[in-house]
Amino acid sequence: EFVGAIVARYPHVKYWEFYNEPDNEMWYGQKGAAYATMLRTMYPVVKAANPSANVVMGGLALDWFSDNGGPFDRNFLRDVLANCSGPCFDVANFHYYPAFRSSWESYGRDIIGKANYVRQMLATYHYERPIFSTETAWPSATTWGSPELQARYVPKVYVRSLAADLPVVMWFSLFDADYSDSGRLDDQLVPRPAYTAMRTLINTMPRPHYVRTIPASETG
Repeated sequence: EFVGAIVARYPHVKYWEFYNEPDNEMWYGQKGAAYATMLRTMYPVVKAANPSANVVMGGLALDWFSDNGGPFDRNFLRDVLANCSGPCFDVANFHYYPAFRSSWESYGRDIIGKANYVRQMLATYHYERPIFSTETAWPSATTWGSPELQARYVPKVYVRSLAADLPVVMWFSLFDADYSDSGRLDDQLVPRPAYTAMRTLINTMPRPHYVRTIPASETG
């Protein structure tokens, strides 16, 4: 009832995401079938309230798995897709942080690799859906981050996202959200170089489209 009411109340909202990182074992981790049931139940409710609205899978961490000491279920996406009979969702969704890039490099460079993995999993279960990445960033603090490295990563991750055919990629966050200081603004709202890098990227390529990967033989 709540979901139907809120979707009807805000018809201008076209995308509704159900949970954040539901593969966390505090939420639906190890209970992928239950999450699939929830999506399957909510899908017709959302469509009845607003036929143009889209059901978005909660952004999956899909990293730092419980068998490596983390809180996330390695098999969550597989279990959701295996139990998601019917439409269930309109958009798949994952989070990407380059600290875990080694897990996905066999599928492609950086965020491309993880996107390719998710797309392959969807295909395995006969799903063809757009894919969003609703969290990515590079820290300005920590031992492997700095304001310069953070700024350099902005054009890299967004250009690679074009190559991966990701229509939506969100930097997390605008303001610092944790000790890594990944915000494009600091806690005094002063822009970091990453903020300038984003503005420069947008102004330089206002309507970009991906053509091809340039091989090392051309770049030297």
